Amino acid sequence: MAGGRYAADDAEEIALKTLIERGHLTPDGQLTQSGQARQDLGAAGRAKDRAARMAGRQASEYAYNPRTNRATLR
Repeated sequence: MAGGRYAADDAEEIALKTLIERGHLTPDGQLTQSGQARQDLGAAGRAKDRAARMAGRQASEYAYNPRTNRATLR
């Protein structure tokens, strides 16, 4: 990551470790069933899901902004 807290190699390693711990990837890098379900949501669905879980609301209450990859309340 240019200017980030971690080197690019470290950031990738951290991301992969996190996905494996959450059950979205197998240790050999293949998507699990839950990982495939998240992948099928697409960027908009994942952003809405993240925002909804943090706020305790429904994903349908959010609008997605592709420029920022964020979801905000409608």
